[in-house]
Amino acid sequence: MFQIKKVEAFTHPCLLRQIGEDGSVSEATLRVRFKHFSREQLDALVAEANEDDLLFDLVVLGIVDTVADADGNAMSPEAALAAIRSNLPLSNQIVAQFWECISGAAAKNAKRSRGR
Repeated sequence: MFQIKKVEAFTHPCLLRQIGEDGSVSEATLRVRFKHFSREQLDALVAEANEDDLLFDLVVLGIVDTVADADGNAMSPEAALAAIRSNLPLSNQIVAQFWECISGAAAKNAKRSRGR
C-alpha cells in the first residue's frame, strides 16, 4: 500500500552549469534542500512573488553538499548558500529545477511556470 507522508522539506539533486571567462562550461550536481508546499501555499506564493531572489529565499532551505570557493577551499553551508544566492545564473537554475521537480514535464506549460 502506498502511504502519503507529510513532509516539510525534501532534498533534490540539481545540475548546475557555470560558464567560464573562456567560454568553457563546467557542470556539477549539487543536492539542494527545498521547502515542501501544499498546492494552496504554492498558488499563494506564485501570486505574491515576482523576483527569483525572493523565490530562492522562500523555496531553498540549504545546500546539502560541500561547495568550494574560488580558491578551492570548502565553504560553510551558510556561506555556500549565500554565495549561490548572490550568483544570479546559479540561483535561477536552482529555482527552475525546483519548478521542474514539483511540476514534472508540464512545468513550462503550467500557469505557475516561471519559464512562460
